[in-house]
Amino acid sequence: MRVHLTQKYVDERRPGAVQRIRDDEEGGLLLEIGKLDVRWSVQFDRRRDAAGAPLAKPETVKVKIGLRDDVSLKDARLRAAEIKGLIRRGINPNRREAAPTEGPVTVRAAMQQKMDALRAEHASDKTLAAYEYALEALDSIADQPLAQVGADRRALRVLRDEIATRSVGRAGNAMKYLAAAYNHQMAVDDSLPDNPVERARLRPKNKRRVGKLRADNVPELWGQLRGVKNRVRRSLARFIFLTGMRKTAACRMMVKDLHLDKGYVHIPTPKGGSDAAFDLPLSRTLVRLLRARIRNNRKHFGPRCEWVFPVQRRGRDAKVVPCRDLRMPGVDASWVSSQMRKLYISRQGAAGVDSDTGSFLVNHKITGARGHYASGQWDQMLVCQEKMTRHLLSLCRAKQA
Repeated sequence: MRVHLTQKYVDERRPGAVQRIRDDEEGGLLLEIGKLDVRWSVQFDRRRDAAGAPLAKPETVKVKIGLRDDVSLKDARLRAAEIKGLIRRGINPNRREAAPTEGPVTVRAAMQQKMDALRAEHASDKTLAAYEYALEALDSIADQPLAQVGADRRALRVLRDEIATRSVGRAGNAMKYLAAAYNHQMAVDDSLPDNPVERARLRPKNKRRVGKLRADNVPELWGQLRGVKNRVRRSLARFIFLTGMRKTAACRMMVKDLHLDKGYVHIPTPKGGSDAAFDLPLSRTLVRLLRARIRNNRKHFGPRCEWVFPVQRRGRDAKVVPCRDLRMPGVDASWVSSQMRKLYISRQGAAGVDSDTGSFLVNHKITGARGHYASGQWDQMLVCQEKMTRHLLSLCRAKQA
């Protein structure tokens, strides 16, 4: 059974019928309920040995973490991430294995070390998966010494062009993540040549992305949303449009993080992880939207529904989960999600919102020395959120005006 674990849920489990509960947030983490105790463990597949050579058949490794009473949920997740990092590197924590002989660092080892560093910084699973995907694209040079790859920039350009024949985007991403792993290794190895990706100009340039959703498209978009039959997705799309929040953070909003009487919602794990947690002030319109959503959820999903924007999963594992899909019949897909966020940011000046407060509203960092000291003034942020809501709704009515 897979559950989005909370500390309260964990504390309420009691010994009894044997049961295994999988954490929906940290893959591989198990809460095992036995007849006498409740304990933590990790189960993960080992696909290579300690030397980095692929195994003929994946080996399922299960490692005990400790008793529930001794290890909190947060510590169990951190420990699970560490254990999975060891298993990914080919080490079975349950037995001592001969350490691989010292030798030159390969591309595969450099990428693994970079991923281990990212895990220590609590990088998202999406970021780590991107590195794994890049390593698959670089499979032909994965076991070559990093110094050899750095010395032969021409061969690397040939490889980039070969990958690009299948997918230009994948070729660019493979070079980007290889450059990051190479720089990470250069910090501790002065003997490496200059970064070959940067010297050979293989890294794709970041192009300025122009939003497809413009102010003159807003009335049409709002009309399309009015015709959506799925109330949850319609409310989710309107909430993202009026707040500029990232889709993932909005989808994972929980009822316990809503403080509608005080006019804000707490976002515990936005982009950047728990270190970037913030409180978002809500305009009166947004408060009404969320109150209506909660009332509707209790009617259709039960009084204990924990998600603000839930959906009912079908099939054998039928349960209520957060909505993750914004595809809606009759709504132009190129105008939703990130395009709504771009429009929200681009219209801040027209709404009379200063740049610093606008950055705080969308949880952007302020660069430079000022950003180290600047902090959002709550009263000012609330006033600016009201301004943004009024301005965006005026765009929705522009056609009738």
